[in-house]
Amino acid sequence: ALFLVLLLTMLNTFGVSAGVRLLLTGLIIVGVITAAGGQKALR
Repeated sequence: ALFLVLLLTMLNTFGVSAGVRLLLTGLIIVGVITAAGGQKALR
């Protein structure tokens, strides 16, 4: 959660539009879940 807050703060500082921030946040969440699920499946 802290990582996402810092990421959104950084994107706000760069002046990125809200749509891009939401899309990027969603992609990161999906990526983390996929990575965690993939590691569990390999065990």
